[in-house]
Amino acid sequence: MGVALSEAFQLVLKGRSYGHLATVMPDGSPHVTLVWVDTDGRHVLVNTVDGNRKVNNVRRDDRVAMTVTDPVHPASHVQVRGRVVEITSDGARRHVEALSQIYYEGPYPLHHLGPRVILKIEPTRVRELMIEGASGGGRGGNGATRERASYREVYTLSDIRRPKGGDMGPRLDGTVKRSNGRYDVRFERHFDAPVERLWAAVTEPELLEGWLGGPVDELELTEGGNVVIQIHPKGPATVYGKVIRLEPLEVIELTWDVPAWRQIPDFFGTIMRWEVRPDGDGSKLALTHSLPEDTSWHVHAMLGAWHLHLDALPATLAGEPIPRFEETDFFGMRDAYAELVGPVEALE
Repeated sequence: MGVALSEAFQLVLKGRSYGHLATVMPDGSPHVTLVWVDTDGRHVLVNTVDGNRKVNNVRRDDRVAMTVTDPVHPASHVQVRGRVVEITSDGARRHVEALSQIYYEGPYPLHHLGPRVILKIEPTRVRELMIEGASGGGRGGNGATRERASYREVYTLSDIRRPKGGDMGPRLDGTVKRSNGRYDVRFERHFDAPVERLWAAVTEPELLEGWLGGPVDELELTEGGNVVIQIHPKGPATVYGKVIRLEPLEVIELTWDVPAWRQIPDFFGTIMRWEVRPDGDGSKLALTHSLPEDTSWHVHAMLGAWHLHLDALPATLAGEPIPRFEETDFFGMRDAYAELVGPVEALE
C-alpha cells in the first residue's frame, strides 16, 4: 500500500510543474525523462506515448523514482519513489488535452507520435522540501500561495525493506544476534567525517545531545565514571550508567540502565558500546546495544530507536540543524523492524 499524498504535494502536481521520471533499463541502468505530471489524489499520473522507452521499462520493472519541482520556486521540490501499479489508455487522450491547456495553453499538437497511456504511480516513499510562501503554479499558472516551510518524509514497509531482485529505498541496516543469554542489537554506519570528529560525537556532551535528542547531565570519561543521559523523544527516559571501558579514539562502553517511564517497565542490565575506526575517506561507527534475555520485549524498539538516532548523526557531525523525529516515526520504525526480524525468541 502506498503513502498518502499531502495537500501541498497535490497542489504542486496540479500546477504547471515538471517532473523527471527515472525508470530502469534492461541492463539495470537508469533512464530519465522530463514529464508533465498530475494526480488523481492517490497516484502520481504521467501521460505518455505507448511503446516508448519508459513505458517498456515499467512494463518489465515497475519501480520508478522521480522529482517534481515547484514552478515558482524550483528549489521547492518533491522526491518520490514508488511503483507503476497501472498502465491504462482509458481517457488518456482527453487527459493529455487537459494537460496541454495547462502547459501549452492550447490543444495538444503531438498526437501523431502515437496512442497515449497514463502511468499510475503509487508512491512508497515521499520526501518534500517546500520553501515558505512557494506557489503551486495553479491550473493555468495562477495557484494559491501556500505557507509551508520544512521537510517531510514518509515511507512504507514495502520500500524500506529490500525487494526481491533489487535494492531501493532506505535500508533497515540494524541487526540482532542472540548469544550467551543476550540480544545484541547492532548497527554499522559510515560517516563522511574524520575519526576524531566521530569520536567527539560519542564522547562530548554537546554533540551527544545533538543525535540523542536530550541533555547529557553527566559523562565522566574515565573507567568507573558516572553517566546520566536523557533520551528524547522516547522519553521522558533517563539513562543511568557507568563507563566500563574506555580506549580513546577507539571504543567507549557503558552500562545503560533506564528506570521505568510512562508505561515502560524498568530496563536494566543493558550495555552500550560505541566503536569508531577509519573507513576509507571517512570513519565508521559500530553501535552495539546488548540486552539481557529477559528484555526481549524491547529488542524491536531498540532497533527502531537507534536507527532513527543514527539518522541524526550526520547533521550533528556537520554542525547542521538536527532533524527531529516524532514518536509516530519511532513507532513506525519499530514496527518495520518487528516485521523484518520477526519474533526474537525464535532467533538462533
